[in-house]
Formats: sequence, C-alpha cells, structure tokens
Amino acid sequence: MGRLDLDSTGLLILTNDGALTYQLTHPKFEHEKEYLLQIDGILTPREKQNLERGVRLEDGMTAAASIKEVRAAPFNYSLTIHEGKKRQIRRMFRASGIPRRGVKKDPYGKPVARRAERKSDQELTEREIKSLLNN
Repeated sequence: MGRLDLDSTGLLILTNDGALTYQLTHPKFEHEKEYLLQIDGILTPREKQNLERGVRLEDGMTAAASIKEVRAAPFNYSLTIHEGKKRQIRRMFRASGIPRRGVKKDPYGKPVARRAERKSDQELTEREIKSLLNN
C-alpha cells in the first residue's frame, strides 16, 4: 500500500484483497501515515509551523500535518499525514527549503511494526489485519 523509493525504507504490504486495499488507501478513511525523518539540525519554529499548516505543491496544498521531535537514531523527527500524494514528504521538504537525509515509513500498527523489523515476507494474521483497519 503506497510507494517506497530508493531513499525510503519501510513496510510494504502486498495483497490481492481489494477491500483491504480500499480501507487502507482511500482518503475518506483518514488513516494516519507516520514517517520518521532524518534531517540535519533542528527545524525552526517557522519551518515546523509551515509543515503543520500544509505546504503548497505544484498539485495543490497538502493537508495539515503533525511534526514532532523524536529520538530514534538516525531519525530526529516524526511527521504524520492523512493523505498520500506521490513523493509527498520529499516534495514538502523541498518546497519548504529543508534538506532531508532519510525517510522511513512507520508501519500501520504495533503488531505489524514488530514483525516488519524481521526483513522477510510473511502472511499477516487475522488479528494483524484487524489492527491495520482499526488504526
């Protein structure tokens, strides 16, 4: 569900379940998407405020976001959004003039997050699927 490019890491879910895909990706369900970011230095209050209010991109304004400092080396910020425009995080930071070094998409739920660290392909359990849908 979604995309990871060369500069990003994270969980990939492959499915042929159309209903699950719809529930996880359609904007009307407003699933939060959290990204861990590695940037040099710290954001100024103005930079943080601009990201939180939304950033004007060539295809329109992004929705409001939530950004907070984290200590999850090498990542130092967490950004949460509800939409999923193509390469949105990269584009938001570029438009804001903030260089970012790395991005990691956090998995959809805690049970899935723990398994994602194993770097292998695995089938999700019914419980994990339910936890994805309840996020």
